Amino acid sequence: MKMKSLLSAFMLLATVKGFSQPRYLNEVFTDVTVTSGVEYAQNYSVLTGTPVLQSLVTDIYEPAGDTLSQRPLVLYFHASDFLPLMLNGSPVGDMHDSCAAEICRRLARRGFVAASVDYRIGWNPISADQDIRTGTLLQAVYRGVQDARSCIRYFRMNASAQGNTYRIDPDCITVGGEGSSGYISTACASLNHYSELTLLKFISSTNGQPYIDTTVFGNLEGFGGAAGMNNDNWPGYPSNVSMVFNLEGAIGDSTWIEPGEAPMVSFHDVNNPGAPYTNGPVIGPAGYVVWVTGSHDMIRIANQLGNNNVFNVSWNDPFTDRADEVNEGWEGLFPIAQPDPSIIIPGNPYNGQWHPWQWWDSLDLQTVAPYYGIGSAQATAAYLSGFLTNPDMSKQKAMRYIDTVMGYLVPRIVQNCALPGFISGIAAENEPADDIRIYPVPALDNFFIKAFGTIHEVQAVSLFDPSGRLVREITTTHQSQVQINRSNLPAGMYLVKIKTDRGSVYRKVLMQ
Repeated sequence: MKMKSLLSAFMLLATVKGFSQPRYLNEVFTDVTVTSGVEYAQNYSVLTGTPVLQSLVTDIYEPAGDTLSQRPLVLYFHASDFLPLMLNGSPVGDMHDSCAAEICRRLARRGFVAASVDYRIGWNPISADQDIRTGTLLQAVYRGVQDARSCIRYFRMNASAQGNTYRIDPDCITVGGEGSSGYISTACASLNHYSELTLLKFISSTNGQPYIDTTVFGNLEGFGGAAGMNNDNWPGYPSNVSMVFNLEGAIGDSTWIEPGEAPMVSFHDVNNPGAPYTNGPVIGPAGYVVWVTGSHDMIRIANQLGNNNVFNVSWNDPFTDRADEVNEGWEGLFPIAQPDPSIIIPGNPYNGQWHPWQWWDSLDLQTVAPYYGIGSAQATAAYLSGFLTNPDMSKQKAMRYIDTVMGYLVPRIVQNCALPGFISGIAAENEPADDIRIYPVPALDNFFIKAFGTIHEVQAVSLFDPSGRLVREITTTHQSQVQINRSNLPAGMYLVKIKTDRGSVYRKVLMQ
């Protein structure tokens, strides 16, 4: 049942008390600072056949003029089909794609730190041997997951050992992927046991061995492996994620999703000809590659296992209303329906569309073509090929769909990390209700935080005002109860981040 959420009351209170609208839910910054080509790791690429140590880089987008000491981080992995731009037969496939840059800029204007991440690519989609097609694709995805985890560890290393250059909150890292990179982002949440790579479909029909040999490629974190095949990056730092999302991606197998894993959000065209909406085969130019699980089924399972319970609140926005009309009640799923492209382009071989948030320019492709060793004719062919699955492509269309992605995704990141503007009550659903208590509520001169039950100690407390500004930070010494003095804090609703021996917990407190 829909009802007016406490979020509305919180925002009204913020207005009455003179606070601005919460960042993250709104674009509160005008300008964005971009730091380009930051090396986050080095690892071996097999794109040319011979392993070559490659610098892996990311462009980092930050809100210009922001003074907040910690900001949530979103890593965005671009579409590629695991092949270079245009050589993949497509006008998209680069960390500087229009869509990737626009999404990162929008996140930064909302107050996030966003990173458009490059990663290793390369597989053999045109081999006549299905075993080679399957094996090389799975290995490409595996390398991408290792790179994603290396990137996560890089930011945590920087936050811990290099002064937190980008001022991220290491407890709130979201990973997203588009198209083929949707396989990377979803695996970041779910691929955590080697046994998940030894299912029958991941075993070579030629030699009876798993396509992923960790003695060669390294383990799930990207450590170990054969010399000249894998390079360790930032050992000693965790690579867990708070949440993942994908734009028309898939997951290697539905059994990978287990209780207690990070929440998932997916956007997917129900007639996508390249990635199944429910489950089905990946078909390359030379034929069948592998059977995968699409957005509908992965989000259904995440809901059934309780992993998406954090989103079970009383939303009150048009994006959720639209999703709820068509997603069969599976929270976190936004199905998209577009016309059959053959209606627009007679004779079009595809019966569905994909990537409606993408747009591209012929002149841009011609300009960068020489850097990829591509001639003008091939660049033109790649430009035109994109229209087969996005026949009414335009920047205006793409912007509307990115509006939808932002409108549905960002509130769920806010909800998952309990950022300013989140809907009250969710922490009690995710954590044992009797483990952390704040009293008295509302607070007058001070309030207490008490840990009991399965939580044994409070290690640190951070207090944020409704604009997201850090106003108080306290480190404790193994205490089960902490007193927070109000001092000169004005009246209003505050977000309390409580670091405990079991992780971070979020609560709200009202100062009268």
